[in-house]
Amino acid sequence: MESHTFPHPELLDAALARLIPAQQVILTEFRPLPSFRRNAWHVIFRDRSDKSRSTLSLLALLVPRTLEYSTPTTSYAIATSAGLPTPTIRSVAEGPENVLFLCSLPSGTALTEVLRECDAPWQISAAAVSLARFLVQLHRTPSSALGIEATAERTAERDRSRIATLREVIRDAPDSLRGTLEGILDWIDDQLHVSAPLVPTLGHFPLTTVFVESGEVSCAFGWEQLALRPAAADFAGLLFELAPFDSAVRALFLSVVQASYLQAGGSTLADAPARALLDIVERTLIAWTARASHAFSGGPRDPLGVVRTLESAHRAARSGLAAMAYL
Repeated sequence: MESHTFPHPELLDAALARLIPAQQVILTEFRPLPSFRRNAWHVIFRDRSDKSRSTLSLLALLVPRTLEYSTPTTSYAIATSAGLPTPTIRSVAEGPENVLFLCSLPSGTALTEVLRECDAPWQISAAAVSLARFLVQLHRTPSSALGIEATAERTAERDRSRIATLREVIRDAPDSLRGTLEGILDWIDDQLHVSAPLVPTLGHFPLTTVFVESGEVSCAFGWEQLALRPAAADFAGLLFELAPFDSAVRALFLSVVQASYLQAGGSTLADAPARALLDIVERTLIAWTARASHAFSGGPRDPLGVVRTLESAHRAARSGLAAMAYL
């Protein structure tokens, strides 16, 4: 079959060959799905021996083998065996650096599409409740059933490393910016060292990859990121995932998803605002340093706009995650 324009044609060939005998696959179309997630394609093909000439449609996911403690194949398999809402994987091809999954197209509607179609506050709340139920299910799954006990130490190391890196970045920053950031990083550091229990999480997962059907999450992707983290790690990233929506939608969704989660007996979310603020600090500094590096070398690097942005985010974080929706 012809698949020479696919980024890793050898993986696509191998995965399709496991579904249909070699030399019998005719690939008719594949197109990237950037709005879904990176390295995802809609693949349409048919079996040459099928006289009806009917086509088959699958979702192709290319996942890097970046984890030291697991492989993407293992992560998806153990999540499925634990009864979590994973995609139906039809075929897998593994390479030295990447794994290609061919999955059935997920049933249901992506959570982002659900929110776009909401006409009333109760619909936004219903979508938030659906996500909260999924996160309760995920966080209550015993880590022993998922084989991820070894990820706990790495999570703590990553938190410390992120803060240490930012402290290093601001060492040569202007006094006003450095003073503001040192105070913010001290606050974040204090909040992240609250003794929150570690639970199975996905971390920052796109809402475009969470599908809802009949009020429940029917399918979720991103299981290659499965690791033990504080429960708040799954909530902090929601602030950025909800960025395309207006502030009222963001605030309502964040309020309801947290309240529903805690009402159902979920783990503490006390450090969610600090984790969201840490993300904001990282993104803001990346943008500021990029602008500064392209500025005229003899000109001043005015940090006042960055200081105001970070001070505003810090004030909101002290009031809670939902308050950060209005940033």
